Amino acid sequence: MDNEAHKQRIRSLFETVAEGYDNPALRFFPGTAEALAEFLGLQGHERVLDVAAGTGALSLALARRLPHGEVIAFDFAEPMLARAAAKAQAEGLDQVHCQVGDMEALEVPDRAFDVAASSFGVFFVDDMAG
Repeated sequence: MDNEAHKQRIRSLFETVAEGYDNPALRFFPGTAEALAEFLGLQGHERVLDVAAGTGALSLALARRLPHGEVIAFDFAEPMLARAAAKAQAEGLDQVHCQVGDMEALEVPDRAFDVAASSFGVFFVDDMAG
């Protein structure tokens, strides 16, 4: 299977499971996101990119620590990002902005973000080291 077909299968999978992705059985996602956000030691004003953001566990944990910053939640599964956006809105986290795209084709200018992070997303890339 070529890389584009592989990506489409993964995208389709996440589009299908988006509605149930925040199930309590997957409760380790928010806990891990909180730990990662804490580990980053943010000052509160940074611009952060959350790659493969899914339903926003890390994006929300980051945004709670960024009263004067911004989080770009980046994912290729629109239904996952829709859930992230709804959760951010429910918490009043206006500093979360969702963007659909392919993390392997991400083009950002140098120094566009202070921090780039990903929680579990790297596992879905064939060339993790790259």
